[in-house]
Amino acid sequence: SQQAGDEITYTVYAQLTGQPVFGDDNLEGNAAKLDGYVDKVTINAIKKPVDVGGTMTRKRNPDDLRMIAKDKGKDYMARFFDEACHMTLAGKRGINPEFILPTTVTSASQNTQPFTDYDANHIVYGGAAVSKGTLASTDKFSLDAIDKAVTMAQTEGGGSDGKMRISPLSMGGEDKFVLLMHPWQEHDLRIAAGNSRWVDIQKAATTNMGERSKIFKNSMGEYRGVVLRSHSKVIRSNDYGTGSNVNAARAVLMGRQALVVAFGDAGQGQRASWVENLTDLDNSRPIITFGMVVGFKRPQFNSQDISSIAIDTAVTKPY
Repeated sequence: SQQAGDEITYTVYAQLTGQPVFGDDNLEGNAAKLDGYVDKVTINAIKKPVDVGGTMTRKRNPDDLRMIAKDKGKDYMARFFDEACHMTLAGKRGINPEFILPTTVTSASQNTQPFTDYDANHIVYGGAAVSKGTLASTDKFSLDAIDKAVTMAQTEGGGSDGKMRISPLSMGGEDKFVLLMHPWQEHDLRIAAGNSRWVDIQKAATTNMGERSKIFKNSMGEYRGVVLRSHSKVIRSNDYGTGSNVNAARAVLMGRQALVVAFGDAGQGQRASWVENLTDLDNSRPIITFGMVVGFKRPQFNSQDISSIAIDTAVTKPY
């Protein structure tokens, strides 16, 4: 049972480097050492109490307020968890107006695990942009942006440069990446690809593992071994460009272990808890408290991202 603020340590090991041993050369003294990188994720208690109402409130209402509170509380905690994952993966809160946490937060769990932006070697930009300041409103999401990220994932790291190459998912004996984008980026991608190209992208998923894989289920399609997915909670910003006034969204190309989530015991060995208490002097007011003990972290080792690449592109509401 973890307490608030506890740290959980985990290790990721780099690929082996160096030359093999040839012929009858001595093996002793030439053994490669395992190069492990240690990181920590901090967990904290997240709780949401719901007031079911006093005696007369429940009398006047024909609905089962207790069950309604249960359903709304479960939905609230699921929303929080989903939004915390997206913010942590992007490394920032962004301006998404529908989120539970305000735009001023710097952590998904009350500053126990601050957001960390991507290092310069793991960000690509739409169009001709090469940095946040050079992103113009015309630098929209396209297949070219995906090509940049895939090429980076395939060629960066894994050697003597000390960088760790992104490990793809193994699906049906094939290596796959997953790309998560905002629906506005999806709109730009569809337009840029054109109808015939977009049909080919959708066919690629159905002719692969298709509905047998949860990764492919409800996906947009596949391009260059990348499963394309869209989600409204992908992080948006409004401070790009030379005037810091260009709207942008951060898509993410993900390999294996792109996000770490650690759970503590919320009670009775469960990841989430639901506790009912009677309050007020006459114990007439039920309060239901929903809770989790959880922490979120995007893995970084040696100050370098290891399992994901950010793709920042300009976006405009298409309607």
